[in-house]
Amino acid sequence: MDSIQTNAAFLEKELEWLVKVISMRVDISMRVDVSISIREKKNTNQMMATLPPPDASQDPSLYAETIRKFKMNFEERIVLILALSADIKPELLTILFSKDEKGNKEYAAWGSIQGVDHRSIFPTIQTALFILAGHDIKKRIALMYLFDKGHFFSKANILCYKASKNNKLSISDELMVSEEYSMLLTRGKPYTPTFSTQFPASLITTSLEWKDLVLDYKTAQGVEEVKKWIKHRSTLLHKMSYNTKLRGYRILLSGPPGVGKTFTATLLGKATSMDVYKVNLAMIVSKYIGETEKNLARLFQQSENKNWILFFDEADALFGQRTVTKDARDRYANQEVAYLLQRIESFSGVIILATNLKGNIDEAFLRRFQAIIEFPQPDAEQRLLLWQKAFEGPIGLDKGVDLAQIAHDYEGVTGGATLNVLYYCLPEAMERPSRLIMHEDIVRGIEREIRKDGGTIFRRRY
Repeated sequence: MDSIQTNAAFLEKELEWLVKVISMRVDISMRVDVSISIREKKNTNQMMATLPPPDASQDPSLYAETIRKFKMNFEERIVLILALSADIKPELLTILFSKDEKGNKEYAAWGSIQGVDHRSIFPTIQTALFILAGHDIKKRIALMYLFDKGHFFSKANILCYKASKNNKLSISDELMVSEEYSMLLTRGKPYTPTFSTQFPASLITTSLEWKDLVLDYKTAQGVEEVKKWIKHRSTLLHKMSYNTKLRGYRILLSGPPGVGKTFTATLLGKATSMDVYKVNLAMIVSKYIGETEKNLARLFQQSENKNWILFFDEADALFGQRTVTKDARDRYANQEVAYLLQRIESFSGVIILATNLKGNIDEAFLRRFQAIIEFPQPDAEQRLLLWQKAFEGPIGLDKGVDLAQIAHDYEGVTGGATLNVLYYCLPEAMERPSRLIMHEDIVRGIEREIRKDGGTIFRRRY
């Protein structure tokens, strides 16, 4: 509620300022002809400059904080509050439907759109340009930079545009605030995207802690180094200006299934207060030429400048090696890999890739990782620890269970495998009056895992 109140208080000031600016522009446009002189154009723009925006330098609202973060100027603040006004105070824009006294027609220059099924009014890019520049064509052209892909409005996914036709940017496109910034700037809540074709990634969390993760010394050391970087990343890049030299952070976790790669990624997010989104590669990769690139570009655009970690599991499916070009399919596949290489390198956030087969990752990708951490198979001591942690809980072990012997006898055991054995053992114990897990329960659970694995990893020592 505090966030809503502080945002609402500042929004009221910003909206009052917008009304004054629009009123002045409408008044001026009513009094002067389109063919006004250069001197009159300069005077008009000087008059607009006499309406300074509300002071955002000390205001505690998230709206003011956003203004400070992006160092918004007069024009940028007008565009932002204009786009947002359609959602929070649509009646404010009714002035844009004033009639031309001669023809009794709405002024086309103002470019606003009226709703088909209701009387709501929606601003367009043309509306923003007219409010800021009036009939000054030179200034209107100069202000088009506000809607370029390189502007922070687009790069940070603050504004979006409802294309009128052909999916190409036009001044007649409706001007809108993105869903995430609409939520942030009004309700003061961080945006949490829902899994969809537009955002093919799901939030992953864990209630476990670092003590529940079993790693060898070298792997644990590598994870600790990554954790330190992510922890201090924001301060180094934004407050100490290292963003001029450094951009993004890419981590590769390599090792067989079940050794804790996904668990590690989740814990890194938990330890650094960053949401971890696991990307659904099936919804990213497409057999149609160019679609994979589009899907990935959309994902990265929505994730830019967010306090998120993007996690790609089984990443070799997407970031695999390029092949010798023999036909058109090979050429397009190589172009796709080249695009992915460029796109992850330009991404300013944190990316974690996990693979079971490091050798399948293109070498060009490997050179661009800041950290590559190997997750080897657990040794006997680690296997014992995994068994002990897996079977901690209210359901106890029978006296005949020797976890040390089991850890010695069965190699290739991973954390994932021990949990699968636990899934088998628990209902078996619940069927007994004693509610204890027996040695034979664990053995049968292990045998099930060996059959699943085909004996390639999880195997018995003879």
